[in-house]
Amino acid sequence: MKNTLTKIPTVQDLQAALQRGEQAIREAAQIICQMVDADPKAYEKIHKETGIHWNVLANLERVGRGAMHYKLLFDSSPAAKYIAALPASQQSQVYEKGVQVLETHDGKTTIETKKAQELTPQQARVVFGEKHIRTIDEQMKAVAAPAVKVAKLGQRYYVEGDKLTILSQTTLTMSQLEEILEQMKSKAIKNLAARK
Repeated sequence: MKNTLTKIPTVQDLQAALQRGEQAIREAAQIICQMVDADPKAYEKIHKETGIHWNVLANLERVGRGAMHYKLLFDSSPAAKYIAALPASQQSQVYEKGVQVLETHDGKTTIETKKAQELTPQQARVVFGEKHIRTIDEQMKAVAAPAVKVAKLGQRYYVEGDKLTILSQTTLTMSQLEEILEQMKSKAIKNLAARK
């Protein structure tokens, strides 16, 4: 029986491999840009010969053109989709410095700096606005804002308490209106009973 010693890789080995990988990805991204600039059908040729998916090619091109941070190629965190919507300069800031997060625990509010990959889905929704990173004041307003009721696909209206909200142009029959009124009455009665 042979006794062979195998070296167990270290964190430094992994880090070095990832750095080599980053350099290779950036080089591949530049190559794709050069190919696309020279030939508008480059995507088709690359896909046909390599099987690389169109979305991957498009994202590599965005990295090569400086429109997307390379880490977004591998980031599956809840914050990734929000980071992808940011300008490239802000994407780099988020990955290098993290983001300020408004935290509330036991009635105390604190501000913490966290890596984007550490954010929960709720924190990501609060920290990132539409194509920007929210300030702490904006985060406070986002947390305090009442939740918006999301309509189901094809839903024309909904009843909430004693209010009817019509979501799209719609025509209702008399029997539908009577049914809606009954829903409103039964919800109002339940609300009154719950208050007693």
